[in-house]
Amino acid sequence: MKSPEYKDLFIAEIDCAGRLRGLSAAHVEALAHSIEEHGQQTPVLVRKNDNGQGFKLMAGAHRVKAMLSMERQMVSAKIYSNISDTEARLLEIDENLIRHELNALDRAVFLAERKAIYEGMYPLTQNGGDRKSEEYKNQNERFTFCSFSADTSQKLGLSKRTIERAVCIASIRSDLRKRLSDARYIKEGELYNLSLHNPDRQIQIIDLILCPDSRLNVKAAADQIKGNKPPTISEEDRQYSKLMEVWGRTKTPARKRFLNEIGASS
Repeated sequence: MKSPEYKDLFIAEIDCAGRLRGLSAAHVEALAHSIEEHGQQTPVLVRKNDNGQGFKLMAGAHRVKAMLSMERQMVSAKIYSNISDTEARLLEIDENLIRHELNALDRAVFLAERKAIYEGMYPLTQNGGDRKSEEYKNQNERFTFCSFSADTSQKLGLSKRTIERAVCIASIRSDLRKRLSDARYIKEGELYNLSLHNPDRQIQIIDLILCPDSRLNVKAAADQIKGNKPPTISEEDRQYSKLMEVWGRTKTPARKRFLNEIGASS
């Protein structure tokens, strides 16, 4: 791959279609304010089209949109030439992952895509050719994932646990991920718990947790669907639990003051 060059480009020359994640209006607005005050600090990544006419955006869609929102026609760019589709996709994925602007759902999609590309670039050597037993295939899949996880962890600084959970989250159907994203239901632990259920059960759980005024988490929704009743907790136990939770976060001076106030000794 040839060394990239840096240059200001007309935004009209850049094809921004085919991004892995959608645009966040809030993020675009925040970037616009930052660029207005400090200038564009990070160039967008583009590749030259094969025909030599125009460019294809690889990373930086939010920066491009922020520029357009300020009615600016040019953007600073890092331009790659003679780069393959696979290399371009990896650059897009890694640039987004390294910048830590992704929520748990977006990160899952990028890591799953990176895993697919990695497996295409480094296919396992199939020693034994005709061995296609389920056990053999499972061993190959485990080996491939461990190799991908180690490589990604080293290059991007993500923990192997984060990578493994993200790949599970990405297994949630895209239409269901969109529902969760639109509702800003993006907590990693909850998404991971949801990914452990089959698609039909996931739909039922999402219907419950996204209901207006719903306070159910994934586990509580799954239990309700299964007919499992949560354990009955008395009001006294509930109050005691809350009191102990606050007490556990309280510093020693405040504890002593409280004990003096109620006439108890420490």
